[in-house]
Parts: sequence; structure tokens; C-alpha cells
Amino acid sequence: MDSDIARFRRFNRFYTRLLGLLGKEFLGGPFTLTEARLLFELDGSPGVTAAELGARLAMDPGQVSRILAGFMRRELVRKATLREDRRSAGLWLTAAGSVAMRALEARSEAQAAGLLVPLGAPARRELSRAMETIEEALGAAGSQPATVIGENGPGDLGYVLASHGRLYHQEYGFDADFERYVCAGLARYLEADQARSRLWIASAGGAPLGSIAMVASGEAAQLRWFLVEPGQRGRGLGRSLLDHALAFARAKGFARVFLWTLDILPAARRLYQSAGFRCLETRPRAMLFGREMAEERWELAL
Repeated sequence: MDSDIARFRRFNRFYTRLLGLLGKEFLGGPFTLTEARLLFELDGSPGVTAAELGARLAMDPGQVSRILAGFMRRELVRKATLREDRRSAGLWLTAAGSVAMRALEARSEAQAAGLLVPLGAPARRELSRAMETIEEALGAAGSQPATVIGENGPGDLGYVLASHGRLYHQEYGFDADFERYVCAGLARYLEADQARSRLWIASAGGAPLGSIAMVASGEAAQLRWFLVEPGQRGRGLGRSLLDHALAFARAKGFARVFLWTLDILPAARRLYQSAGFRCLETRPRAMLFGREMAEERWELAL
């Protein structure tokens, strides 16, 4: 055990030095590592509260407050009272905050590319497997209940409808038309080819954490109702749900998978892009569900 602990600590020292995680300015930019991580969470969870951020990252509430106050002084973050709970204030990146986040992501991706490209494809695959092994082993050792991705059961269609109505209203201000839209889509799902269509719910300890579906549409499958609860974002659950659904589509012999998304959902669009999807169509911006945005059709050849 002593040698395992020593090896683990040595790896941590190597990793933090390699990525420059201990420097005052992370990736040569204007933020520390902690500030950069808070920006990432704000980007992926518009409307999140300071308390939720602290709980998600296991950070001291005072430290979170100080960093957020600095962000607001720099006009990177804005705060507003949540519609569904007047006692709580949600946080959003401003336009300047989004620009700063995109620059941070570009530097991070350039750093990763600089480390990975020289390795070559076989070495990168081996490294990826090793990282997955570390994540799975240490994740399993945590105290949280194991996350299960299972086919939908009684009550799960109701969860999909309720979670979409709740979160899209909370985070993006969608009106009741969106809930009606989701309800109509779920009704059509029940009439689809059930042998080639499937809905999954991610849960832990019986509590739902997210959803995703594949709905047969001729030779293609449509990806639908992809959602991860705010407290679970940034932990790999979205990628797991997407991989699970794509594996089903491949097993069923679909030629391609397509989806419709919105230009106001940057985190989802980045995930689709990283999985190999390409945006093939963008409709003109229009009023949808109470706000102006553009619909996008993304597709992945299998």
C-alpha cells in the first residue's frame, strides 16, 4: 500500500507540473485554475446559483463568493433573481464572459493538442484507455451511488416532460409552448418503431439525473431529449449518455443519426462536435418558445 500511495502522489505531482496547474495564471491567461473552472461551470449551467457552484465543486462558499464578486466587477458575470424562486439569484456569463470562456477553451485545446498530437494515434488510444481506467476506478471508490443508464420504465416519460419544462424555463426562459412541443414529441415516440427506438434515463440511488433517446426515422435515427441535471454536468454523464445512445444506433444498423438543437446551447453543441456530428443546416433566427434563436440540424454518419 505504501508504494501505491507513493506512486499515486508522484503521478499527481507530474500531472500538475505538466499542465501548469499551480501557476498564478492558468494557461497563460488572466485566470487562476479555480477561476477557470468556475467559468466552465457557469458556461455549461446558465442560471446556476452560487450555492450550487460551491456544492458541485466542493468549494468553500466564501471563496466562491469572492471569485464571483471579482467576475462581476470585471463584467464577466451577471446575476438575476430566478423566476421560480425569488429568494435565489442565478448567474449567467455576460457577452464579455463568453468571449473570455471561448479564449480559455481555445488555449486549453491548443495545450491538449500540443501534448497529444506528437504521440501518434496508437499511443493516444492507449493513453485514452488509461485515463478511462483511472476515472472509472476512482469514481467507483467515491461515496456517491453508482450511476445507472437504463431503459425507461413507469413514470420516466413524465420525468422527461417535467425536467425539460422545468430546466429550459429556468435556464433559458422558455415558455409553456416548449412543454407542449416536448409532450407532442413523446406521443409520437410511443407510436414509433419500438424495436428500433429507445429512451434511457440516467439515475443514481433511484433519483433521475438525465435522459436521452433514439427515435427511428427510416434509415436514420433522431437523437432526442438529451438532458443532464445541472448538478451532474461536467462529470462525464452527458458523454456517457451520448455514447450509450450511439452504440444502440450502430447496433440497430442505422446509416446516420441526426438531431435538432439551438444556437443558444453552446455546451451541447461542443459535445456533439466532439462526437463527430457536423452542423448541416442553420435556419434563420426566429421567435421560438418565447425567445429569439436559430435551429440547427446536426448529423453523424455511422
